[in-house]
Amino acid sequence: KNHWKHTSECDIKGTNILLKGFSKFIKKGNKANLRLFEKGKDLKEAKYIISKLKIEKNISWIKESSLSEFYKEISKADLICDQFANSFPGIVTYDAYAIGRPVLANFRNEVFRKKYIGGLPGFNAKTSDDIYKKLVYITNNPKVLKSKGEESRLFAEKNLCPKIFARFLINFIIN
Repeated sequence: KNHWKHTSECDIKGTNILLKGFSKFIKKGNKANLRLFEKGKDLKEAKYIISKLKIEKNISWIKESSLSEFYKEISKADLICDQFANSFPGIVTYDAYAIGRPVLANFRNEVFRKKYIGGLPGFNAKTSDDIYKKLVYITNNPKVLKSKGEESRLFAEKNLCPKIFARFLINFIIN
């Protein structure tokens, strides 16, 4: 049950999808800690789901912070998780790319492959089962995090100049 009314599709980040996939990963005996920023329109729903899934001990909450503190936090992460619903990857993904961190998200590459050969880099996941499987894959292949991080940084250097990216989004909306 949704405990929060969203104002648009873009407000729905798919945190519920992430939490269910992460819970399955933990309940299969894997060890991990998910650090979440304590903000957003789905915060109340996320806390409810975490309680219902009984994964509170595997969740760390980070208070809303300055941009520089946010960058420090994501630069320490093994893996950045962004959007899993039907909205587009957000600024978190592009910031992670810029600092060379690997990303797990629903990249919506059916859209982005039109602009970027191969689509956006990272670990694509759309469902909670996808998230679970990607986390298992990463756990069994830890070197893949470094290579995906490097791929992300190269992608950012080549494609995420603000003018180039804005032009792409405007053209996508117009066409």
